[in-house]
Amino acid sequence: MFKKILLAYNGSREGKSALLACAEIAAFAHSETHLLAVAGMPSSMFLTEGFLPEELLEEEKKRAQEVL
Repeated sequence: MFKKILLAYNGSREGKSALLACAEIAAFAHSETHLLAVAGMPSSMFLTEGFLPEELLEEEKKRAQEVL
């Protein structure tokens, strides 16, 4: 069926539903599964080119680790 699955996950309700469906498919098909965590950035962050506060980055990494 599926040998490899890549799922982009953003923490939304729809994302969680996709994550659960992906887990079922992967378990059934014995697929290699990769999860790509998508970080949400406030729109004001796009006003400053190339700048990302370290605190915000660490917060997003922590949220992604909780999903894993």
